[in-house]
Amino acid sequence: MAVGVHVTAAARTGGVRRRRLLGGIPALGATGAVMAACTSGGAGADRISQGKSEREVTLRWSTWDNSQGNFNTDAAPKGVALFNQKFPKTKIIIEPQDPGAGGVTWQTKNKTEWIAGNGPDLSGHCCTDGVQWAREGLFVDLDSRMKRDIPAKVREDFIEYLMKLFNQPGAGQFGLPMYTGALALYYNKTLFQRKGIAPPDDTWDWNKYREMSLRLHDPANGVWARRQIRGIDRVVQKIHQAGGNWVDPKDDTKAAFDRPEALAGLMYERDANLKDKLTAREGEVGNLGGLDLWKGISAQRWAMWEEGSWILVRQTFLVEKDVVPQWDVAPLPKGPKQRDALATHDGWAIWKGSKVQDEAWEFMKFLIDDQWVEIAAGIVGHQPGRKSFQEKWVRLVKQANPTLADKNLKPFTDAIAQNYARPKEFFKKNQTEAEVIINTMLNEAVYSSETSTTIKNGEKALDAAVKDAAARVNDLMK
Repeated sequence: MAVGVHVTAAARTGGVRRRRLLGGIPALGATGAVMAACTSGGAGADRISQGKSEREVTLRWSTWDNSQGNFNTDAAPKGVALFNQKFPKTKIIIEPQDPGAGGVTWQTKNKTEWIAGNGPDLSGHCCTDGVQWAREGLFVDLDSRMKRDIPAKVREDFIEYLMKLFNQPGAGQFGLPMYTGALALYYNKTLFQRKGIAPPDDTWDWNKYREMSLRLHDPANGVWARRQIRGIDRVVQKIHQAGGNWVDPKDDTKAAFDRPEALAGLMYERDANLKDKLTAREGEVGNLGGLDLWKGISAQRWAMWEEGSWILVRQTFLVEKDVVPQWDVAPLPKGPKQRDALATHDGWAIWKGSKVQDEAWEFMKFLIDDQWVEIAAGIVGHQPGRKSFQEKWVRLVKQANPTLADKNLKPFTDAIAQNYARPKEFFKKNQTEAEVIINTMLNEAVYSSETSTTIKNGEKALDAAVKDAAARVNDLMK
């Protein structure tokens, strides 16, 4: 979340509505059907091999989202119960990724416990954290287990950019995909109709995006053309669309965001925010300050918002019911160089200090196979990290969420099928420190804000700010 590619904790809260499982797997009371589903991981050229465990063990599972999200209230318990049909002696403790006492993040909590020698055995990770923790030697190298238990046909089915990112020098193949989510362009059909504008489609490019944004923009009536993009991972889409990068793709010890292509992407966003003033962020929209994402969509404050497939299900019940039929999805507009969409890189990894690595591996295999996909796609809306499951995901998520039945989900699956979804970029070292420098530059030269004192509304000239930031990042890499 997602953050990175995850949404904020407030936006992730509230997904507590329970749903039926899909694809022939009924509620857990129907034991026969559940057992049939659980045997789907048998031997074969395209089946993941299952092992056995006769030990009485307890496995701590650091999941995804907070304790109020439907991943933890609904999907995770169903998954554990299904897994326990095969492994009844493995007790799994679900640990939602809530902030700890005093506001300590779950990331800090997990790492502190691992260093102390008593942390979650299997953990979800995203954003900078998974790669950073792997580089610090905290995760098991899964390569030999994968070669033993996961057939080549399945390994080749994993989305390539995730597997490359989850394979770091010195750490090996430390992770497997939890899910992948691609960004697309959400839009409010009613606001388009009021202005007599046809819905966005795959012919839109940057010029059309700006032209239509200018026509849709109506702040006198509380409507902004689009939600403001913030975050290194979100802005990277514009840089990629222009043919640029944050990190030199040929040398990950060098910054590349001071090159003309990257500057073009940054300038496009700067102009939308500070020249045309077409954007607003939740909490800062007109006289309704304090709105979160869902309330902003409900109040129809944005004609368009760039967001991921992971918000689809939540958007059906956290947005006002009468507004849900009014939004749909289109591809992100193509840039001057190429089409591009941010891809999340949430994954699962096993802590190297775990005393139950074998059982954690069995559960991890469960979390990448069909039976868990049925649960996670239907209940949470997670887009699978396997290429062959993309159309199945569309069917599952629409069956479980009838208000999505008429939504265009093709932009999300196309980004995977057509290979234009790309994840966040990483420097060879000092990633956290580099991000601080880049975020400061974005605050000073790209973003606009009505309320935040950290955002300087273009106080610094873009080219000078970028040049200085790139030089400082390059110094970090020396």
